[in-house]
Amino acid sequence: MGYFLMAIPSGMLARRFGYKGGIIIGLALIAVGAFWFIPATQIGTFGAFLVGLFILATGLTCLETVANPYATALGPPDTGAARINLAQAVTASAGCSGLWWAATSCCPPPPRSIAAMRHCICPILESDWW
Repeated sequence: MGYFLMAIPSGMLARRFGYKGGIIIGLALIAVGAFWFIPATQIGTFGAFLVGLFILATGLTCLETVANPYATALGPPDTGAARINLAQAVTASAGCSGLWWAATSCCPPPPRSIAAMRHCICPILESDWW
């Protein structure tokens, strides 16, 4: 929804604040949306998490709306399409490799047996966290 609803307003932001301002606004919205998940865990409702996702999507929309024309304006006009393709390829591969890095470095290895899995999950299910 954020991409659909905020594409035109983020283009208007880019026109008003320029490339640099639009990129900064997009990054700030992404940070606000990511940090919103901290109070959303305390609120504990699905709507609170949807608000965080909407703010994140708005920031990504703003960032992509501004960064794509900025990438074409950085160099000669005849190679602008190649720069956008390269930027999108790097973005996609960085997203995949970032998730892999986070999963391998931050998360513990998965349990090897059903008994070990029960040992990991049962204390969580019996806690007051839910």
